Amino acid sequence: TSRSARILDSLYQTPIADASILVAITHERHPKLLLTRRAAHMNSHAGEVSCAGGKYEVGDGNNVVTALREACEETALPPNKVQLLGQLPIQTSKSGMSVRPIVALIAPGLVLVPEMGEISRIFWADFETLLTQPTVEYAVEYAIQDQVATMLTPSWQVDGETVWGLTGRVIASLLETGFDRQLEWYYRIQDSRL
Repeated sequence: TSRSARILDSLYQTPIADASILVAITHERHPKLLLTRRAAHMNSHAGEVSCAGGKYEVGDGNNVVTALREACEETALPPNKVQLLGQLPIQTSKSGMSVRPIVALIAPGLVLVPEMGEISRIFWADFETLLTQPTVEYAVEYAIQDQVATMLTPSWQVDGETVWGLTGRVIASLLETGFDRQLEWYYRIQDSRL
């Protein structure tokens, strides 16, 4: 069997995750990574940067179908324009969902359209920048009981957006797996009593 057939076999036989995302990279000399910003009214991860993707639905059958179906719904990316490369290790979202990243190549210059019900913007991260640019520490405020804590975590600044959290971890995993760029990924609580 060809290498791509073997990749597909293993992808299709991987245990099903709660959600799958498409890590879509343009097939060109200076590749770019497809990113979306979720609509502000979404009930989960509103306004956050993510890869196209979403929850598994009965009938999908496997993670690849979930990732392709969701990417098509969110960005109008035609599944037949996607060349699957493989998958990255599962990440766990802050709500505890298992998320399987599916890595694929897409042609540059595809016309993509954000599905405004779900995403407010489609934009691209320059791969060379992700590989060479140092991450920036990002401070996220959130409430624990009745106190507000500040959490520090690495992030990338991409086209005016802050890429962190699960999407940041997926990109770090991609860079480590495919490009040997080691990034320390952490979530550190900043001591507010200082």
